[in-house]
Amino acid sequence: LFRQNSATPGESGGIVTVSSSGPGGMPATIHQCIFNGNTGVSVLGTGNESTTTVSSCTFSGNGPDASVHSNISDVTLKHSIIWDDVLPSTSATSEGSVNISFCVVKAGGSPSNGVTYSDPRFIDPLGPDGIAGTGDEN
Repeated sequence: LFRQNSATPGESGGIVTVSSSGPGGMPATIHQCIFNGNTGVSVLGTGNESTTTVSSCTFSGNGPDASVHSNISDVTLKHSIIWDDVLPSTSATSEGSVNISFCVVKAGGSPSNGVTYSDPRFIDPLGPDGIAGTGDEN
């Protein structure tokens, strides 16, 4: 669970993966995590020829930068939910890419890759206090 972390908008992220998939490099994998109430980028993939896979994760109530961003790397987002974030949900520099498949997203991705835009209907995304990221969300 990554909750209420902050990073300078446009500068860094809650999880920064720097890896090389070339000789001797190891791809990064982030699996079954919840990102809620974070500011700045939640997951940032960076590094020459690096690959980062994010699977079975939920992003909600994050902002103001993208939840998943790629900078000089390839990030794959699959079987995850990105909802109620300050848009954009994903972004990439001209030298990076974010590939989305079989996810529920509020915006982004392509329906041909199994992406759906249907509300995941969180029970109470803000919780009793009406504020995202305070730990009482359902």
